[in-house]
Order: sequence, then structure tokens, then C-alpha cells
Amino acid sequence: MQRFWTWWWRGGAMRWVRLTLIPVSGFMLWIGYGLIGTALQSMNWEATPATIARVTVGDTFQSADSGGSIYYPVIHYRYEVDGLFYENTVYKYGQGERTPRGFNGPDAAAAHGKTAYPVGTPLTVYVNPADPSQAVVEPGAGWSVFVPLAIGLSLAVLVLYVPHDRQNPDRPGDDAPGT
Repeated sequence: MQRFWTWWWRGGAMRWVRLTLIPVSGFMLWIGYGLIGTALQSMNWEATPATIARVTVGDTFQSADSGGSIYYPVIHYRYEVDGLFYENTVYKYGQGERTPRGFNGPDAAAAHGKTAYPVGTPLTVYVNPADPSQAVVEPGAGWSVFVPLAIGLSLAVLVLYVPHDRQNPDRPGDDAPGT
């Protein structure tokens, strides 16, 4: 068994693990950098008047706490840029189309959506001047924008931190076997 672990740490399997994790880490860092960049740029986008076109109930996701589903009102808003009309649902980067408050049932989410965001109500959205089809209700970054970057950094630290050779007697400070 000792021989297997020696092979693992001295380059056999760990070499392949590292060779796999390096590109995965780089890809996650690249994705995270792009998401965070766009989210932070949204704070400088042009404020544009919009109107709430309709409110629907968004997709659900499983809540680890309650074991049930959480429902969100989704705001569909319309705005005009340079004579062209656009419709969008993005509330905030990293939050997607979900509004800040979730509900245990779709009926409660729909009722809240109708009262909090009545159809025809004006609101201000922030539009990307380079691509007017991109807009958000609330500029900035939600917490999930940072997840790919955190995964990429964690993998990079793992690849760099895990020692290449844990049993090298030639390393300074290691005692040679039998001494």
C-alpha cells in the first residue's frame, strides 16, 4: 500500500489530477472575471425609463433549508433606445430575473408580483449603451456572480498548494530515513 501512495504523490495520479484541474481552474477564472466585469459595468450604464409590461412567476429552485421550492415574481419590462423597443426580465446580475423576495407558493409569488409591480408602472432600468438588449433593474453584482471566480481560485490554490512530492528526503528540513 505504501508503494501506491508513493506513486500517487510522486507524480502518477496527481500529475493527471493537476493537468485536469489547471484548465478547469483557468476556465472558471475566465468566466468569473467576465461575469464580475459585466456586473460592475452595469453600475455605469445609462438610466432609462421603462414600463412594467407583465409579471409572471419564475422558475423554482430547491431550497436546502425547507426541502421545498421557492417561487419568485418575474418582472417583464419594456424600454426604448434609439427608437427601438426592447423587453427584458433581468433584475440584477447574479440574481437573474428573480426579484429580491421569494415565496413558498406560486400563488403568493403571483399575488406579491401584482401588488408590488403593477402592470404599466414606470420604473428606471440601466441599459448597456454598447448593447441595448442588455438591461437590469438594479445595477451591480449579486452574490452568485462571484461563485465561478471562487471555484476557480479554490482549484488554483488546490493545484498549487498540494505538494508535488510529499516524501522527498532531499528537501531541506527533512530528515533522511534512518537518521
